[in-house]
Amino acid sequence: MKHTFQKFFLLVFLVSIISCCKDDLPDLNLPAKTAEGLNTLGFIVNERIWVNYGERCFLFGGCSENKAQALLIKQPGGIFELIISGAYTVRGKEVDQSFSIGGENITTVGIYTLDISKGEKMKFVANRYAHSRKYYVNSTQNYPVLVINRFDTVNNVIAGEFKGILYNPAEPSDIVEIKEGRFDIELEYKK
Repeated sequence: MKHTFQKFFLLVFLVSIISCCKDDLPDLNLPAKTAEGLNTLGFIVNERIWVNYGERCFLFGGCSENKAQALLIKQPGGIFELIISGAYTVRGKEVDQSFSIGGENITTVGIYTLDISKGEKMKFVANRYAHSRKYYVNSTQNYPVLVINRFDTVNNVIAGEFKGILYNPAEPSDIVEIKEGRFDIELEYKK
């Protein structure tokens, strides 16, 4: 009886340690679908909520908050490239992820299917640490969808939604599904 009692407590102890370590990541919510320049970016990836979160620290540059960004870059020849990006970092847990979406000549409201052969990409880096880095991108078989609901160059606001299926080029059977994506970001211009 004493031996069974000890096994029971050992089992309870181990389960509490495992659940403690598994659940110590922040509990996040998707941002609301807005179009006001609130600098939000979020989506569901394989049934887990992802938002721009935390801060990154650099060897010689200190730490800075992960912020959602939307850059409209004028390329030579008058072509505009749009890049929407963000990062998710939980320091001390070796979690450092990034997401980006964009392409050329996305300069107005509308629905865009992203074709990687034309340089239109959705990219998710599941972890930036070398020992567990996984990189996912759209393929020529799957075309993510980007919906621009607001493209306001007067007030510098871009907002919209996105979804797609991405694969790991190193292991094509390893895929992630991005759904219910939304962003509401101040638009920056770069030349």
